[in-house]
Amino acid sequence: MTAPASTVFVLRISDYSTLQSAWMPMIKGGGLFISTSGEYLPGTQVFLLLHFDKNLVKNRDETLAVAGNIVWITSSRPLDKRRQGIGVRFCDRDGAARRRINAMLAGQPEELVASFIF
Repeated sequence: MTAPASTVFVLRISDYSTLQSAWMPMIKGGGLFISTSGEYLPGTQVFLLLHFDKNLVKNRDETLAVAGNIVWITSSRPLDKRRQGIGVRFCDRDGAARRRINAMLAGQPEELVASFIF
């Protein structure tokens, strides 16, 4: 089954632990693991709305919007303990989402990628 090109994932990331567990630094350009039971194909385009709680961003909430492509699939298997989901590679040409998330993980100031915040 192929997901429509307009698939939107809205993720609320409330703490560093959640961000670290979703972050996929091995994906060129950056990406996130998204836990989902939906069936998708590699290459499917998706749109991510990432809401970061004020715990991560100097006492204010922040939202990043980024387009991506599915590059990783973990399917559900009865004996497999891994979470079912997809890996999404960011498609932002300037790498702003990757830099912003790296800055959050490193505890860097939010001014690094101000142009990507809305």
